Amino acid sequence: MSRPFAAIIGAGVAGISAAWWLARSGWRCLVVERAKDLRDGGYMLGLSGPGYETAGRMGVLSALQDVSYDINENVYRDRRGRELLRLRYRDFLKDIPYLAVRRNDLIRILHDALDQNTELKFGCTLEAIQTDGRQAAITLGDGSVITADLVIGADGFRSATRRMVFGEDQSHFEHLGYRFAVYDIDDNIKLESDFLSFAEPGHLAEYYALNGGRLAAMHV
Repeated sequence: MSRPFAAIIGAGVAGISAAWWLARSGWRCLVVERAKDLRDGGYMLGLSGPGYETAGRMGVLSALQDVSYDINENVYRDRRGRELLRLRYRDFLKDIPYLAVRRNDLIRILHDALDQNTELKFGCTLEAIQTDGRQAAITLGDGSVITADLVIGADGFRSATRRMVFGEDQSHFEHLGYRFAVYDIDDNIKLESDFLSFAEPGHLAEYYALNGGRLAAMHV
């Protein structure tokens, strides 16, 4: 009996993780990513609870620990620089296991842990999906047509896969008024702590100290 085959659209955390678990369960996988390589940059994220436990089950915890960041204290200031609050992580995390890692490091480590029989196709897009209720035929941007037992759309917030299957975003989304931007900059301000936040009603700016004299910045 042949192994079932899954086509996964998107090589982010969700797509690569899905491929890892499916391969472990005996599936063959193709991961399709429109970018030409694994995406670089991205925000900081915290792994604790189920996320931390899952990384351990996937055997990537040691590699993540090697690239993790120490965030011991988060200082909050207002727009004039006046201190509002200091959060010392270990004061409220206690003994809970916790890792702060960059999204791109997490993706790279998950990618390196993939089964060698999992295929990744970079610089390629999903163009069409047709299904007969049992299998799906997907057409890719390079003209190839692939039959899959399962198609997973893991191509982000503005998923092309979702639009093809369920229709335009306007039919499914309700705008909640949030906008955000994430980027890296040189550390010209020399952070006083591992994590500095500026908060006011309707606006939050956060800065994380990175290696190599850089900052990860996020505005919400």
